[in-house]
Amino acid sequence: MGKGRSGNRTTALLFVIAIAVTLYAHFFESRRQVWSGAAEAFGNVEPADIVAFEIVHGLSADEAAAGASARKISLERSGEYDWNITEPVKFRGFVPRIQGVLWEIADMVKVVEVPEDSEDAGKWCDEAGPWVSVNFKTRQGKEHSIEVGRQHPGLKEDIFARLDRKTIIVARSTARTAFSASLEELRSKALVPVAPADCIAFEVSGSQKARKAFRRDEKTRRWRFAAGAPLGGSLADRVKTDALLSELNAWKIKQFILPQEVTDEVLTKYGLDKPRLKLEVEHRRGDRIILELGASFEEGEERFVWLRAGAGGFVFSGVEGPAKRLLEEAQKYQTAKVFDFEGVEFSEVRCRGPGGSFVIRKASSDSSGVGGKGHVVETGNKDDSFRGDRLVVPR
Repeated sequence: MGKGRSGNRTTALLFVIAIAVTLYAHFFESRRQVWSGAAEAFGNVEPADIVAFEIVHGLSADEAAAGASARKISLERSGEYDWNITEPVKFRGFVPRIQGVLWEIADMVKVVEVPEDSEDAGKWCDEAGPWVSVNFKTRQGKEHSIEVGRQHPGLKEDIFARLDRKTIIVARSTARTAFSASLEELRSKALVPVAPADCIAFEVSGSQKARKAFRRDEKTRRWRFAAGAPLGGSLADRVKTDALLSELNAWKIKQFILPQEVTDEVLTKYGLDKPRLKLEVEHRRGDRIILELGASFEEGEERFVWLRAGAGGFVFSGVEGPAKRLLEEAQKYQTAKVFDFEGVEFSEVRCRGPGGSFVIRKASSDSSGVGGKGHVVETGNKDDSFRGDRLVVPR
């Protein structure tokens, strides 16, 4: 009897739950749109497939009423990894921030697709237009557009967007953050965007005291002073030279002045009408970075220096530290070593002199296949050879 009553109670409970679910569906779900399921917005597009894109920032109602123009930033891929800004200025792009835009495009998902005749479709964006638009082109020549609209009223993490100017979808709000990139964010921060390993030559000129030029040997990768420059042909200190290149590569732009704002008065004020020196750095693919060094100035407790790009006419400021290194004399970078064998592994060394000769070589494996340890030093005498962990050299 007890088991029967327990079964009846379970059945009654399930019946009550079923009624509750039915009532919820009737009162709360009856007005929801019938939308299609989630899917990738642009199929199998990958970040590497995108070769150009532009971001157009929308206008506020007041800006639109005043007849203001939309703010557009255009970028193009340069090679496999680099990007250049082509509008509103021509300058190198900041790849990490650009990659964020590319990944957002590739990962964009249609949470749901909004029917054309629905109420939400008619008010997906403000009257002034989309909040931001992104147009992009792929290697295959296909062109697409994304227009970001209002925040979804019922979903805090989602927004409305329109794809290719026809399909309205609900997408994740991360698109709003990724596509909000400004010119300042997309512009490269590096004054010398050449990694030490990619540099094949660099030169400092314009100052007789600081004049120096270096060129890397293609085979040995060693640095030598360039022909025609002070100490031309002699070996440069590898550690000091690479340290200077690393410091230059880490040199960041603090302030950025557009070419249209650079006047003769500005150049004179910043000491760029008569630069103290000129730096030229050559990338292995042929690109050249040219900077002219102007006056130093203080801001708070830090010291900075003004610089001007050799191409484009841009004026920048950066910390003074790397500039001081450029002003050093060439002799400071001359190696104290007769030979630069850093990173070289010797298999054999032969020495000959008035007192005789000897050969130093690595110990070879024995007949059992066990690798030899240490070195073997052989002299002209048959029985005069040594083997061990220590290097033994006869007089």
